[in-house]
Amino acid sequence: MIVRETESDLYLITQPDHAVLAAEIMTSWKHNGWPDHPRRDLVETATLHHDCGWKEVDASPRTDPVTGMPFSVFNLPLGERHAVWYRGVERTAEMDPYIGALVAHHAVTVYSRFNEVSEWHRFFQDMREMRKEHLAKSGLDMDTLEADYAIVALGDRASLVFCFATPESSILGYDLRLTGAAEAAPDGELDGGRLVFSPDGFEGGESEISVIARQIPKRPFASDEDLAAALATAPAVRILGQVSGAVSVPAEAG
Repeated sequence: MIVRETESDLYLITQPDHAVLAAEIMTSWKHNGWPDHPRRDLVETATLHHDCGWKEVDASPRTDPVTGMPFSVFNLPLGERHAVWYRGVERTAEMDPYIGALVAHHAVTVYSRFNEVSEWHRFFQDMREMRKEHLAKSGLDMDTLEADYAIVALGDRASLVFCFATPESSILGYDLRLTGAAEAAPDGELDGGRLVFSPDGFEGGESEISVIARQIPKRPFASDEDLAAALATAPAVRILGQVSGAVSVPAEAG
């Protein structure tokens, strides 16, 4: 679960919905011949479903007993966090082995900062073995997978920047900047701002993007049941925005 905080509210966005936004953002990508890429459908499907293993966890959010706040993607207990990736790789591999290999590679990559942490060693070993198994079934090689994975990584990071309202981030040689994100949600909509890539991977294009969040008060919750009750009556808020490349401003003549 993505937990986006404002001064008075929490906006809860499921990981599968974040992944849908990631795929939506990359649908209009143009760099490096992407529109005609021979595995475009497979890579976009991997982007769309890369967090499908979170479905069960996000359907019944739980409360951190220490803080009283909802567990997020960052602090969910480690065993549960690992379990979502085993589910996700298995599910996506059923769609196509190459999709499963991409999702396993995503798990290895996004958590690489924990490579030296002993509690993560078994997880990384298993993910690498699953990646190897599904990649072999696909008939493709690791160099191909790493090149294709760039689309998954870019979509994932861009969606996270938008969902968390992160002002800026960088990945794979691209700078991402978010401007204009609002703090309040009038009439069931929240201005999520403009997400700008530099260099411009959309080649001048601009797209409308959105994601659904559940809005609850920013307060400690006494129990999982207390959180569930708040979510049962929580309004759905659509966070709206745009994604584009950086706009070049011509220098003034003088």
